[in-house]
Amino acid sequence: MASKCGFTRQYSGLEELYGKYRDRGFEILGVPCNQFAGQEQGSDAEIADFCQRNFGVSFPLASKAKVRGKQQHPCTPS
Repeated sequence: MASKCGFTRQYSGLEELYGKYRDRGFEILGVPCNQFAGQEQGSDAEIADFCQRNFGVSFPLASKAKVRGKQQHPCTPS
């Protein structure tokens, strides 16, 4: 996820899916990352606030993580 990216509008659709199916066990986890053109520069709290304020995001957000390179999060597919 990147808050300052052209795909940011996808938050609305993801929130809609989450709201519709979460009672059936469907989960979404947002994973902010600043490794793509520096489009996620804020702190974890700033990112969460931005997503909630602008898109009504209520699904959980992880802490900002690296998703590529030697320091990539271990849960990131190679």
